[in-house]
Amino acid sequence: MNFKRLFYKIIVGAMVFAFVIIVAGGIVLPVNILYLLATIFGVAFAIQLHEPILKFLTIRVGFVSQMIMSSLLIIGILYLFNYLMPEFTIVGLPVNSQTLGVISIKGFILGEIETIICISLLTGLINTFLDYLKS
Repeated sequence: MNFKRLFYKIIVGAMVFAFVIIVAGGIVLPVNILYLLATIFGVAFAIQLHEPILKFLTIRVGFVSQMIMSSLLIIGILYLFNYLMPEFTIVGLPVNSQTLGVISIKGFILGEIETIICISLLTGLINTFLDYLKS
């Protein structure tokens, strides 16, 4: 693999993850700059493992398979960080109340696992979309 391309993809993955965390919320990132960088670049590096894993499993690297594998890797790393990384906590993703005509949804807060799944799916989708725009 080309190191220039790998470095580019890790930087893009870090920015996508940081963007999703800022927009969605639900995760409290560490205050210590070393832990913060380790968290962001750890997730970004885990995202880049999707291609070697898919090739090892002899699965064609397509949009859907890349998104699913990236999301699964992010789920694993966020779950691991939740228990091992100091100052990294998952507080839950708040969902505001919505009224759409006849349908009314009351506000609620997603649990720990649901927050991890939502954030990982959103990060995987955006990262895969940006990867396909690049190629």
